[in-house]
Amino acid sequence: MPQHRRYTRANLVSKADRIESAEKRLEQLRGKLAEEAQKAFKQEKKLGVLLGGYQSRAQGLIKAIQDSVDLTEQSRMEFTTLERLREQELGAIARRTEVSPISHIYTSEFTGRSLASYTGSHCSFTARTF
Repeated sequence: MPQHRRYTRANLVSKADRIESAEKRLEQLRGKLAEEAQKAFKQEKKLGVLLGGYQSRAQGLIKAIQDSVDLTEQSRMEFTTLERLREQELGAIARRTEVSPISHIYTSEFTGRSLASYTGSHCSFTARTF
């Protein structure tokens, strides 16, 4: 019982006294909560000062690592693209350097040689103009 500043059995106290006791306890706990919140705020402020440098350093390192990861991914993608292009070009070079009888016909127009000069074991042409 708060008004008498003593403890008694709950079943011997009236309902109004129990409510008053609970309200008084609630106010005490709210006061204690406010004190603890103030202490926590001060501790958090001190901790922020203490760890501020570490946190900013960590943020800088996280950014540097992320930039490195992005650069690595971009380089890997460029490498893969260029590797595929290389493979395609190697195949194209092989196809372009193959000598076929048909390619002689078209190149003769540019070299100035007549078609009659192209008679060999692999093909035979009659002398006519196109």
